[in-house]
Amino acid sequence: MTPTKRGRRRPQGLSLSCAERDCRLGCDEFIRSQGADGPAAFKAVIERSGNDIDYRLQKLRAEYNTETSDGKVAYLEAASKIIASLSSPIEQDVYASKLCKEFGVDKNAFKTQLEQLSRRSRREGDRKLQQKIRAELSGRGDLIDTDKAKAPRSSSAEEALVVYLIRNPDAAERIAEKLSPDQFQNALMRRYYTYFSERIRDGRDAMMNITADFTAEEANKIYQMLSKHASVAQTGQSLEEYIKVIREESMKHSRGDVSAMSPEDLNKLLLDKRRESKK
Repeated sequence: MTPTKRGRRRPQGLSLSCAERDCRLGCDEFIRSQGADGPAAFKAVIERSGNDIDYRLQKLRAEYNTETSDGKVAYLEAASKIIASLSSPIEQDVYASKLCKEFGVDKNAFKTQLEQLSRRSRREGDRKLQQKIRAELSGRGDLIDTDKAKAPRSSSAEEALVVYLIRNPDAAERIAEKLSPDQFQNALMRRYYTYFSERIRDGRDAMMNITADFTAEEANKIYQMLSKHASVAQTGQSLEEYIKVIREESMKHSRGDVSAMSPEDLNKLLLDKRRESKK
């Protein structure tokens, strides 16, 4: 394999110029060297070389009759999309200059076309990024943390609190005095919180055995959480905010279940809330 100028690689014995200029001698030699598989091997090489801008433009040109005005316009519009995909303005300018000179097109007009395509591409990229961010924040598509979409506010606070606990094991007792696992709305975060609290209480390293105690996906989720919150300040104030949100969301959830409670359960809930208010 030999490197190309743009950092791509292609098989020894076939230069890109063969595909670009239909160099019969080089192509024939390559096909013969592959025996019965020659035509198929050559086709595969051509397909792999399709990422090269020069080759893509030449291949595209074969699809249009550039001898007619309509064909020339159609080709240039299609070619502008390929050139606009280049991230380097210098590369764009080189290819734009080449095409404009060849077809007698005003370069300013062609560059205006490229700018419009680039803006459209950026808007589409921004739209997809926003969709991705919204999906991540809402928990949609998270196959491991399936409760996040149902309780996003509580889940976010619970996740941040679990990360705080892992990084600040000395805070475990303080957190336990103000929160119980039952107040977590997110089942996965509740499991994490219970697991790490117990390990810390027993004097064991919080992260030592997670690959054995969780599935690969659940363990990876923990590492993702730690990475996600790596730049978040771990302060006592932020911890109190996490606890406040979790308790608020727990109370909202409890209110929704009050109508279905027995008198005994209702009395227990009221006693629990009184105890919480005194902490």
